[in-house]
Amino acid sequence: MFGIERIDCGKAQWAGAAMGTTMVKIRRFLVFGAAISAMPAHAEEALPLVRTLEEFRSHCIPLWSDAPTTLAGDCTVAEFGELVQLDGSAFYFARYHDRTRPIPDAVGLPPSTEFNAVVLIRADPAEGGEGTVVHVRKLEEHSYWGEFLAPKVLRTGPGLVLYLAGRGLGDSHSQYDYDEYLLWRSGTWVELDVHSWVYGVRKRMPDGYRLKGIIDLAPSLETLKYVSTSVLRDGDGDCCPTGGTVSIRFYWDDLTLRVESFEHDARRPPSES
Repeated sequence: MFGIERIDCGKAQWAGAAMGTTMVKIRRFLVFGAAISAMPAHAEEALPLVRTLEEFRSHCIPLWSDAPTTLAGDCTVAEFGELVQLDGSAFYFARYHDRTRPIPDAVGLPPSTEFNAVVLIRADPAEGGEGTVVHVRKLEEHSYWGEFLAPKVLRTGPGLVLYLAGRGLGDSHSQYDYDEYLLWRSGTWVELDVHSWVYGVRKRMPDGYRLKGIIDLAPSLETLKYVSTSVLRDGDGDCCPTGGTVSIRFYWDDLTLRVESFEHDARRPPSES
């Protein structure tokens, strides 16, 4: 574990982090600095680390080159933009419409070729013309459908955070499982644990009630407050929770978001489904 370290984000230069849209399983690769970690050998061979920013803007990097494709080799950089400048480095993202991803056979399920990968790029120095891939998110080869949203920048107690949202099969209460949060610390990105608290809260719910999931957690990383009407009462249909409201206050325990206080009020009518 790391000791808590506050990053001074006052000098961070913000750039518009683009729009979002709406993965089944997600493959996550962390590639810090110029080294690749936790990446299969085939990806290490197929994934060029350094390109000019103009090349990143106009051309995809190969992500599935080790597997046979069922569609024509065609990938488009659908969106490219600068996210933030930190400690002399600039960070960019690219979202892909990648038709080179192998599509598994499935009756009645559309292939996912739009926004099915996001690549994060670091330019050192910030005004330099070259960038290095530092993080890749893409659909698993056997997943049928899913999308990645453009990353967003959050200011939190532990420091500056990149919010990498994804969308997959399931309703709005379960989409949080496709999200990822990276904290800028000591010159690199470190993954935060912001979801494990939900299991403890579920155990604390009164008999006959169940917290279904999490909706829109990102603002809570900044405010440390979360209110949800995603509470099922015994007998509720999965679509339509009527179990009242859960109110939570959080605190940061190093890289983990934990519950400081918890309240369930069954009397309040739900405002979301």
